[in-house]
Amino acid sequence: MKRDVKKFSLSLLSKYRNEIYGFSILWIMLFHSYLCEITWNSVFRVIKIGNMGCEIFLLLSGISLYFAFAKVDNLLQFYQRRLMRALIPTWLISAVYWIYEFASGQCAFRDLILRFTTLNFWVTGNQQIWFICLIILSYLLYPMLNQIIFRDDNTRKQILRTIVICVIEVITVLIIRSVMPALYSNSEIALTRMPVFTCGVFFGKHVFEKRELSKWIPLLSLICTVISFLILSNVSMPGIIRRYFYIFGGVPLTFLLARIFEITDRIHLSGINRILRFFGGMTIELYLVHIIVITLYRTSAFGIYTEGKKSSYLILLCVCVGIAYIASRIDRVILKRLMP
Repeated sequence: MKRDVKKFSLSLLSKYRNEIYGFSILWIMLFHSYLCEITWNSVFRVIKIGNMGCEIFLLLSGISLYFAFAKVDNLLQFYQRRLMRALIPTWLISAVYWIYEFASGQCAFRDLILRFTTLNFWVTGNQQIWFICLIILSYLLYPMLNQIIFRDDNTRKQILRTIVICVIEVITVLIIRSVMPALYSNSEIALTRMPVFTCGVFFGKHVFEKRELSKWIPLLSLICTVISFLILSNVSMPGIIRRYFYIFGGVPLTFLLARIFEITDRIHLSGINRILRFFGGMTIELYLVHIIVITLYRTSAFGIYTEGKKSSYLILLCVCVGIAYIASRIDRVILKRLMP
């Protein structure tokens, strides 16, 4: 049966996954410039909401896990492969810095152990690798979410169950906020993003089956993205509401990017795709290296910190890319030996 080219195929979210990852990690790295007191004029206002890239990552992660789950023979194998893909880069890149902090008296032995087990974020609220900690939690929860959402083949019931799970996740966070404010303060940056991951879990099966949606999806995604950008850039809202509002920009933007990269591929601008695919192939490494380098830069460890200087920050990003690329090649060798 010939595919209706006018429709939007969800398979594009898988086909252009690395390009979307690449776009997102660069957006996040530019967003982190606020840590160095860098301000951008109105033309670059979109950088101020670059943390929406986290929503894109989590949506795609939920989708990708369906593919990974379908390839393994048992649950233990799934956990082994997923956890190693998160922990090996984390240990490889962050271990030297953590040991340095321990040796210089900046953290206790207990904190060092908590960092290696990725529990430090949940116990103390240290946000250095909060996203890795959230990804690991998502990996652990995925089989259960998959089982609940896809207990039958009724798409309407799958949508309803996904909505119910998202509501439960929001209510759980509100309860934690009320009953355990310290825990909420430590973890809200992660827990408030679970609904977008759950949406990714739902889409995973339909992406895998190459389902098609209305041809108007890209246009609707563009409208939703623009509206969310305008609201987030100009409207002040309480922190928890803003966190949840990011889902209304992150999900449609992911769909929009998939269509954009399909177009650039088709009109011989595939160089853009190749560049972003390069960055998308080492997102974890870039994230980890970037966080450490920025931390050292801000503490004047390099002796070159200049508050608000864009050129220094952009040069630093280039250095991060070089280090992350080397780390990603080492990661592949290690993972290939551990998971042949």
